[in-house]
Order: sequence, then C-alpha cells, then structure tokens
Amino acid sequence: MKRFKMSLVLAALVAIIGYTCANAGEYAGELCFALDGPTQDVRLKLGFNHIGGQHYTVSGIEFEQDGTAKSLHGNAEMIGGSVVITFTVVYTGVDAQKGPYVTSKHGEIVLDPNTLNGNLSVIDVDAYVDGSDHIGDYYDSLKNVPCQ
Repeated sequence: MKRFKMSLVLAALVAIIGYTCANAGEYAGELCFALDGPTQDVRLKLGFNHIGGQHYTVSGIEFEQDGTAKSLHGNAEMIGGSVVITFTVVYTGVDAQKGPYVTSKHGEIVLDPNTLNGNLSVIDVDAYVDGSDHIGDYYDSLKNVPCQ
C-alpha cells in the first residue's frame, strides 16, 4: 500500500511538473516587418510568447520573394538597449537542375525598442544532393509594418 501511495504521489508530481514545463508562456503579441524599400513587402510575421523575465520565444512565417511561406522559430531578448531576435528557417525542395536540397537560414534581427525598426542579418546554407552546396549571406533594413 505504501508503494502504491508513493507511485500516486510521484505520478502527480510528474504530471504537474510536465504541465508546468510544457507551458510555452503567455502570448505577448505579433509583429510584422517589411524590407525597408519601395515595395514594403511583408517579409516576416512573428508571434511572441513571454516565458519569463526578459525572455520570449518566437514563431512565425518568412515570406519569400516568390510568394511562398516558410515556418520559423527562435527567441527574443533585450540586450544592451536593443531587442535582439534570433531565428532559424529550414525547408526542403527540388531544383530542376540540381535535384533535391535542404536550405537552412539562421538570422538575427536587431530592433530599436522605440520604433521596432532595425536590421536583418542572415546566413543561408543550401545543401544539394549533387554536392553543389551554396553558402550565402544577406543584410537589410527592416521596417515594422501593420500585420495583415
């Protein structure tokens, strides 16, 4: 009987701790960003969950120039008077000439907390089955725009 009670207490603790750890935090809102140019195309739509202190998880969508959308995830922190967001986007596809590939983008956004405008830096790694891999990077200014 004593083991049974201990098992019940242990199961209850595991359930409570599991629920607490699985809680992704409180939804804090959504921001959208366009490349700071003449077209003002929305390129990033990000949702934020507050997980405690100055820490946020980020999930959202990166819109490619060809109109496709890619899922992204990352985190956001207040660092040195700026909002710093790091994110990762991974997807696969098939190139007509090179065959199947995997693309991995790793980016950083540094925003002014007053305007929520800032800069985007990305490293882009394309791994093709035929071995003709490509590594590139790009940098751009971002402007906070209303989400649609």
